Amino acid sequence: MASVHDVENFLKILNAKMMISTPEILFINSRTENTQTLADLEITVGDQLRIVKSLTVKQYSSGPLDDDNKHRNLIWWVFGVEVKKKEIYIKISLNELNRSPICISFHLSKNNLSYPFNNQ
Repeated sequence: MASVHDVENFLKILNAKMMISTPEILFINSRTENTQTLADLEITVGDQLRIVKSLTVKQYSSGPLDDDNKHRNLIWWVFGVEVKKKEIYIKISLNELNRSPICISFHLSKNNLSYPFNNQ
């Protein structure tokens, strides 16, 4: 598990990278569970961007996690947010050096997430 400092550093780098990337972040919304959540909760890409930009240490759940896809070598971080009283699972990578960050998961949480720094 990461420390508070590690999560703060990740979020700082993420937001800095989004400021200079085009697109700011690549949302993989074509995945069925992501598409369904976005439709059910009427979440736009603009909403997603606003939510990701406003993530805090308190919303951290896990990471850094190794990639489970052997064709990539990315590190993933998991956060959770509440939207319309539903817990949303968000999985993000900074991606490679000269590429936009990636949000591969933005969907209803399948299990209740834990938030180790929720009382920070």
